[in-house]
Amino acid sequence: MRQTNNYKFFLGLLLILLGLQIISAEIMITQPNSLYNIGDEFQAEFEVDEFQAGYFDADLFCRGSSVNLFHGVLNAKVLQITRELLPLYISNLSGNCILEARYGIDVRTSQEFKISDRLIVNLELRELNYVAGDNVIIKGKVHKESQNTLIQEPNPSVEIVLGNESKATGIIQDGKFEVNFSTQEDMEAGVHGLEVFVYERDNKGNILNKGEGHAALTILQEPDSVAIAVDKQTITPGENINLVPFVYDKAGDEILGEDIILKIFDSFDKLVYERLVSSSEEISIEIATDQAAGNSKIILEKEEMNSEKIFNVLEKQAVQVIVENGTMQIINIGNVAYNKPLEVKIGGEPVVKKINLGLGENNTYELSAPTGDYEVVI
Repeated sequence: MRQTNNYKFFLGLLLILLGLQIISAEIMITQPNSLYNIGDEFQAEFEVDEFQAGYFDADLFCRGSSVNLFHGVLNAKVLQITRELLPLYISNLSGNCILEARYGIDVRTSQEFKISDRLIVNLELRELNYVAGDNVIIKGKVHKESQNTLIQEPNPSVEIVLGNESKATGIIQDGKFEVNFSTQEDMEAGVHGLEVFVYERDNKGNILNKGEGHAALTILQEPDSVAIAVDKQTITPGENINLVPFVYDKAGDEILGEDIILKIFDSFDKLVYERLVSSSEEISIEIATDQAAGNSKIILEKEEMNSEKIFNVLEKQAVQVIVENGTMQIINIGNVAYNKPLEVKIGGEPVVKKINLGLGENNTYELSAPTGDYEVVI
């Protein structure tokens, strides 16, 4: 009986001792803020209700990677950890994170929080339309994603890219920037993407935080030159000459629908045609039968711009015959003197008239035939 009691006593004592060994200290974590940026000061507070043998560990876990923030023996029930969230202390960790504390067999984790490397860019653009060659001013403000206050770090910078070309760089002071650059005069007209990149760097130039802003600038082009395309260099009076007037901008691109003055001068520099036309419009012009032979010229005029094209008008003998009231009027409508006979058939009978008419001259002849109705054929 006494052996049984001793056995129960030692068994109970053993269970008590084992129970003491598995008692764990409860860990409490003061929950961190929901959002931080790289470079922000991070504070974490841990508290245990009892000391126990072994080390206390506090780790930062972000997207499957971790870094140890503390490993040591506690000498107080409250542990405060302060770190700058810099690569020196947290490597390249960022994104959604948690704290994990381990003390003996107890493990506690914090609520999830975010470490961001994003800067927020607010652009201030007064104008979105510019003529190629204009100066462009870009203003804006920058703050960290974790803060509503403007960024104050000593090394923030800004880069401006228009289209695919870097245009300007600058610095950010007190969270604000103002950068200006000139657009190229030969820049293609249209909508061009504007990208503003901002960076916060450490003292070694490594990027800590970055952000970007976007806008669309419309680049306008002004007429820079005019030109003419014609379908023939030599023409017979009475035929049509077909032409297209063009207006080009400084980028060398065609501008449609611009008003242009079109003029044609004959070989004596006399204005024979004038009209307001539209660029890129196909125009067909009949060359008068009496337009002077020789080199004529087409001239386009727009503001201070002009273009000239020469074409040759051939000689042409031509007359117009008008028969009425027993007379025949012959008019020289060609561009040279008309000196050759003209045959007229009256009622099938040929009548030959010798014609000698200078430029623009005319003559009237009486027609004689027995009384009756006749067909007159020239």
